[in-house]
Amino acid sequence: MFEWCSSEWAETRSAKGSMANQSAKKADQRTKDFRQYHGLAIVGLAVLYALIKFLIFSATWQRMHTVLFAVSVVMQYACYSWIFSHLESGGRLDDKGGIVEKCRDVLYLSMIAMTLSLVSDYAWLLYSIFPLYLVWKVLTWIGSSVFGSKEEEPVEYQLSKTQQKKMKRAEKFGRG
Repeated sequence: MFEWCSSEWAETRSAKGSMANQSAKKADQRTKDFRQYHGLAIVGLAVLYALIKFLIFSATWQRMHTVLFAVSVVMQYACYSWIFSHLESGGRLDDKGGIVEKCRDVLYLSMIAMTLSLVSDYAWLLYSIFPLYLVWKVLTWIGSSVFGSKEEEPVEYQLSKTQQKKMKRAEKFGRG
């Protein structure tokens, strides 16, 4: 009679899981996949770069290559660690505008710079984006604090004739 009270029904419900539980499992799997893929990509790229630059192009190896390689590996590891310390403290991988998004940008740009530097040493100039972005952020922060954030005036949009007719019709039927 009361099927929802039976223990069989409760076992069936707990075995299926709730939607929130399934969503959490998907998020955990996405995080696990992200961690595994990016860990392998960082290590694989570092090994590939070292093998190609040290073994094949060892005659053109300079101190600059060692320094930039070390900086790149340290930045990649720091961003990778920072992302996962954020996730372990309860954060989400797809947070918008947070530290995870910025660390992912730095991680990807660093990996791109390292990969392209196998072709040309000028690819290391991609690292100049970081200080330029930082200067831009500081200047916008100073500008907004000195001059105040400008309040946007409401923009009045011009409605087409058909939109105006629809608005009049809606007002007419809404009042009647």
